Amino acid sequence: SGILVEPFDVLQLSESIIKLLNDKQLAKNLAENGYEKLKTNFSFQRMLNDHISVYEKITTGDWLPS
Repeated sequence: SGILVEPFDVLQLSESIIKLLNDKQLAKNLAENGYEKLKTNFSFQRMLNDHISVYEKITTGDWLPS
């Protein structure tokens, strides 16, 4: 869902941007994959369930090391 570049590598970053500008299908695929990942991993229901799980672990002591 993305293109990785080395930190502070301006040349690599600019080449990646140009690649996306020139390859509309790649840009579309990355956008669609990123959106699916967003919907799956960061939906309201998922976030709510994760928070509830944390609170349950805290209140039951399950977060403490054995």
